[in-house]
Amino acid sequence: MICPHCIEFMNEAEDLREKLRVYQDEETNRLADERFWRIRKVFGLTEQPAWVLLALYDAGGKPVSRAWLSDNRIHRKKRDLTNDRSVDVVVCHCRKKLPPNSIDNVWGRGFALTSKGILAVRDALS
Repeated sequence: MICPHCIEFMNEAEDLREKLRVYQDEETNRLADERFWRIRKVFGLTEQPAWVLLALYDAGGKPVSRAWLSDNRIHRKKRDLTNDRSVDVVVCHCRKKLPPNSIDNVWGRGFALTSKGILAVRDALS
C-alpha cells in the first residue's frame, strides 16, 4: 500500500511532467528552442501556430503534410483526424500574421512556405 503523501507527490509530479511536455519538442525530446519563442514574440502567435510556422520554416519550402502537422504540432497525440480541420484553422492564424501569399496549399501534399514566407521568418529570427 502506498501512503497518501506519496500518492499526492506522484500526482503533482505527473502534473508537472504534463505542463513541461507542452513546452517540449517531442521529436527531438528537448526544451523548445529560442526560435519558437522568437516566432511567438515577433509574429504575435500563440503556441500552436508558432509550432506550425516553425515546422514549415524548417521544411525549407517543401510541403509538410496536414497529418504530420496534426500529429506532431497540434494535437501531439495519435487519433483519427480524417475530418478534422484544426490544422487549417492554425495555418489560417499563421497566414494572418505573415505577408500575403506566404503559405501555399500544395494539393495532395500539405502546406509549404513560399520564398516570401521564408524571408519573413528568417528576418524575424535574425
